[in-house]
Amino acid sequence: MLKMTPSADPLSILYVDDEPHLLDLGKIFLEKSGSFRIDTARSAAEAIPKINGRVYDGIISDYQMPEMDGISFLKYVRSNHGTLPFILFTGRGREEVVIEALNSGADFYIQKGGDAKAQFAELAHKITQAVQKQQAEWALKKQNDELNAAYEELTAMEEEVRSNLDDLILSQQKLLESEARLHAVVHGSPIPQFVIDKNHRVIHWNEAIENYTGIRAQDIIGTSGHWRAFYHEERPCLADLIVDEMPEKIPVYYGEKMCKSRLVETGYEVTDFFADLGGGGKWLDFTAAAIRDAQGRIIGAVETLEDITERRLAEDELKNTHKKLHILASLTRHDVLNQAAHLTRGLTEAQRICRQPEVSSLIRQTEHTAANIIEQITFTRDYQDIGIQAPRWHRVKAAITDAVAPLFLGDVTLEVDVGDLEIYADPLIKKVFYNLVENALRHGGDLSRIRYSAVPETSQGTCIVCQDDGRGIPGSVKEMIFCQQYYQNTGVGLYLSREILAMTGISIAETGTEGQGARFEIHVPDTACRLAEVRDVPGDG
Repeated sequence: MLKMTPSADPLSILYVDDEPHLLDLGKIFLEKSGSFRIDTARSAAEAIPKINGRVYDGIISDYQMPEMDGISFLKYVRSNHGTLPFILFTGRGREEVVIEALNSGADFYIQKGGDAKAQFAELAHKITQAVQKQQAEWALKKQNDELNAAYEELTAMEEEVRSNLDDLILSQQKLLESEARLHAVVHGSPIPQFVIDKNHRVIHWNEAIENYTGIRAQDIIGTSGHWRAFYHEERPCLADLIVDEMPEKIPVYYGEKMCKSRLVETGYEVTDFFADLGGGGKWLDFTAAAIRDAQGRIIGAVETLEDITERRLAEDELKNTHKKLHILASLTRHDVLNQAAHLTRGLTEAQRICRQPEVSSLIRQTEHTAANIIEQITFTRDYQDIGIQAPRWHRVKAAITDAVAPLFLGDVTLEVDVGDLEIYADPLIKKVFYNLVENALRHGGDLSRIRYSAVPETSQGTCIVCQDDGRGIPGSVKEMIFCQQYYQNTGVGLYLSREILAMTGISIAETGTEGQGARFEIHVPDTACRLAEVRDVPGDG
């Protein structure tokens, strides 16, 4: 067996010879130096189990031996133990034996004879030389293996570095392209806008905002001074609060002027007046939203501005005009109602004292006309109020309860099962809920129950249902009941209800079955309904 690593211990040598006295003499001489530890065998057959079971640094073998000669033994060693050092030590000096021994892989060939001391000294030298050569080859092979492994590892690392470098170059190129696209979009936009990074430094300040604020891009890009365009003292802009991921701070700075953007999930919108802009001040609508990387981390924010000063001035002028018209209409309506009341009282008195049937019939017709006049004037008052105030969120259960409070229900049970639903509607929404219950009480006949419920309509929104167990509505007039002045004096209320709901995209229809009760379905789109705990738009009904 081959010993694979060099050692400072004596070399372990197997000496094979069929001459016992020579074995003993060689063992004594070689071990005397302390450099060798000699094991002996008298034949190749005896040696083979030893080299298969132990580790030797080298073999010394005689040539002429019974059963298996030294050359055959050498071939066995080379076939089974590789390059284990092998020295042929024999008395046969024929040239063909020497050639065959060297061709078969012997390290050295030493011929017996002559001075024993000199002979064994040469043998010791050759053994040492063969073992050192073998160990040097092992060390060189190990070094080569380590160098090859290091080279392969270095090559793999080089490939990885090259691949990473290629990826880095590609990522950098994509980043530059993305930056160029962003620059083109921002700077080519007619809408004033700017972009800040996660450190609140301005990285884009387009031409539109340059012209609007008078601050040049070259003076502000790379700084955190964008607040100077809008405020006297340093304070965060809307984009800064988004970069800091502090949406709870937005109401602190903007109060009820802010709301979540309906177009951008992470965006916020604010309408505010800036007294220092444009001499006399400007009204601005501004929106800010986060910019995120591929992992979803916020790396900046963009803020856009819209000057709505002219629109606000027009709205204010319209409000003033509407206020004047409202006052005029209210005074006129008051006077007409007073005159109609006098007329009604006079007709009532005339009817009381009239004794002529023809005149009495004429008086009744005139009373009916006066009642219609009063109803029409009342309708103009209610219709005038639609859209006066901005829509807001109303908790449906509270709105229904408040709306029907003035009504006398008698033996009729009112159920309200709408959960925590809120809808975005005109403040007159309570009139809708009132009219539906009031109409049921007045025209439902012998009914015992009125029920409000809410039915989700998947992604389409929610349906609010008002259903009673009265006489119901004939199929031929289901749509006509929403027309003004139609069907037993219910048309005005239902007409107003449809108009009130339409202000925020809500619709109403009657879907009940005659004889089984009326059923009004109010379809609320998903953008106008939510659960009560969500607070995106200020205000509550």
